[in-house]
Amino acid sequence: MFITKENFKKNNLNLLQFVMALLVIYSHAFPIAAANSEGEIVIALTGGQYSTGGLAVAVFFIISGFLVSASYENAKGLFSYLKKRIFRIFPGFFRFWS
Repeated sequence: MFITKENFKKNNLNLLQFVMALLVIYSHAFPIAAANSEGEIVIALTGGQYSTGGLAVAVFFIISGFLVSASYENAKGLFSYLKKRIFRIFPGFFRFWS
């Protein structure tokens, strides 16, 4: 199933991104609370090869890339897409730096 203009907003990808962000916070809780990451489940299951936060960040960026590319596919053209991205990103950017 591809994301079309009709079902672009009707998905659970934002919820999945939120869950991934919570998993990153979960991952950071172990070093903060215990000064190590021994209790984190993904580190324990993989023998220290991966962490919950690392996997969550990877999934978060995969979803973000999917949504950005779907946004480009649904735009009327390159200029329309870039205009929408600029108006979405720059207000927060300027607010942060002012």
